[in-house]
Amino acid sequence: MTPKGAEIATFEQIAIYLPIKEALFAIAPFVKYMVSNVCDVLAALVCQVHARTLLLISKPNDEGGSHRLGASTAPHTLEVYLDYCPFSAKIYKALRTQVLPWIEKDHPNQIQFIFRHQVQPWHASSTLVHEASLVVEKLSHEDFLTFSDQLFAHQQDYFDEAVENKTRRQLVEQVAELIVKTTRATDKDVIIKALANGTNAPENKGNSVTNDLKLQIRLARQNSIHVSPTVVWNGLRDDSVSSGWDLGQWQEYIKSKL
Repeated sequence: MTPKGAEIATFEQIAIYLPIKEALFAIAPFVKYMVSNVCDVLAALVCQVHARTLLLISKPNDEGGSHRLGASTAPHTLEVYLDYCPFSAKIYKALRTQVLPWIEKDHPNQIQFIFRHQVQPWHASSTLVHEASLVVEKLSHEDFLTFSDQLFAHQQDYFDEAVENKTRRQLVEQVAELIVKTTRATDKDVIIKALANGTNAPENKGNSVTNDLKLQIRLARQNSIHVSPTVVWNGLRDDSVSSGWDLGQWQEYIKSKL
């Protein structure tokens, strides 16, 4: 029923709008395509900004350090999510001994490498060794990657079978000894205290680096990281990268990105 006072549009009046409607339907797929592409570009830009600004834990400086190697002003980021496990050890060794020196020589100030923590909780000691590396970062900033070298070199000491009959306290003392021997953090009691979960009434508060590790895990979950290692180039995860790549494959990959 037509409301009182309202006019009923004639067919002729409606017809003049039909070409406009048809035109809108015709360009709708193009508009949808353009909007989709704009969203993709914006998402990529956001990811790059995210990668440049979320240098969690590390203290930037021109020479790099802590969780990062390379200048903080480098336009490209190579983030690698690592556990202290065999496959991560392969990619880490290749990067540290071959790829990063080549980048520094042939592409100076172009790429910054960022170490990201990827705890694998089904391995009993994974959380602890990551916590130990973060304690080193706090006590002796420049020694983080050096200590990571040592953790990879001694990784079998923390494999499931090796720790089966050890308590957490025994493992804390074991890794504290490794820290004392291989870094400038030489006060074992301070290290143990930093890694200890407390001895008072149960409150489940964690230790001195629990919140730092939470941030790293949160970042990994946000980026849907599961496998270690996983490479993120300029903020975008790239599952095509393999832990078994040699220098030549890395060179081809990086040249294609620059």
